[in-house]
Amino acid sequence: MRCLRELQEALQSFERSGSVMNEESIKRFLTTCVYQEMNSFHPSQDEDYNHEFSKKFKKRWKRLNWSEKYFGSHLRLAYTVRKAAAVVIVILSLAVANQVSAKVFGFNAWKYLLSYDSKSKVEIREYVGQNQDEKTKESLPDVIHEKPTFVPKGFRYYSHDELSSGNALYDEWRDGKKNTLQYSRGKVREGDQIYTDSEYEQKLKTSVMGYEAYYYIKGNEEWIMWDDKEYNYMILLIKKGNYKAELLKMANSLYQK
Repeated sequence: MRCLRELQEALQSFERSGSVMNEESIKRFLTTCVYQEMNSFHPSQDEDYNHEFSKKFKKRWKRLNWSEKYFGSHLRLAYTVRKAAAVVIVILSLAVANQVSAKVFGFNAWKYLLSYDSKSKVEIREYVGQNQDEKTKESLPDVIHEKPTFVPKGFRYYSHDELSSGNALYDEWRDGKKNTLQYSRGKVREGDQIYTDSEYEQKLKTSVMGYEAYYYIKGNEEWIMWDDKEYNYMILLIKKGNYKAELLKMANSLYQK
């Protein structure tokens, strides 16, 4: 975690001096963090990454920010996406960056971070909690279960992971060695930025118990994402076929008795 401390110290130093951190300095620190600290979750085949970090380090990294659930070791997302997300999470995890990003960086920090790796495919959206159905104006239901009560046939419960704060949780089911079902939930607030994979073949608008949702397809992966009054959710299935109806049923079960 040495580079994170160095980056934080550098940002604080520039803030105190009132000067601007130049682009080369930022590149140097980000490169250090990405290529020395974060790639252990998915070593690149094109680079010489041999260092394996301890379980203690990985545990500490997971606690930095719940967004790691979308880009960490659990989910089968592209390496470039996780790499870009790692950079963003590092910066977001340093409180000083949220408070003085424009002052310290001297330019739009968000745009810079996303353009840092031109191959990255990341979508950004701002969380806006929904309270009413857009069409009927009726109140939307509250979530009543921590994990779905319905799971597609053949899948057996495999693992659970949760932050001690309760703000994020992850559950996984498996059917054989290749078929995987993943559910993650993270607590969010109005105005929070949500970073997701934008590498998909199809994106279709749908609904989960009245909440606006999107269904994605990429190869043998399909997933549903949505926000409710309090949380951001994702259910991802890795299995050949079309399971949209079952994924929606799984999502709806979170709100049904």
